[in-house]
Amino acid sequence: MTKTAGPELGGEPTLKGDAARQTLAEDEFGLGNMVAALAETLTKRINADGYVLGIEGRWGSGKSTFVNFIAEELKRTPEHVTAQVSQAGFNPA
Repeated sequence: MTKTAGPELGGEPTLKGDAARQTLAEDEFGLGNMVAALAETLTKRINADGYVLGIEGRWGSGKSTFVNFIAEELKRTPEHVTAQVSQAGFNPA
């Protein structure tokens, strides 16, 4: 990836490394609409005591960031009780 001047200098936004983002306020990827839609589906359309959701992607593709964003959105949804959001790693290699 070629680095360019950030938006504060009138350039394109640059990514800040590969550490997972923790909150939607840090969303550099434009995931807000997708996160909101998935959170709505999980809270209003799935009638279950619990569920499993699989997120698949290459290393560094944003899986952990996406899960963090979903967990944040679910915590802000009053009709959804989030007892626990767990991540289990799987590497078939």
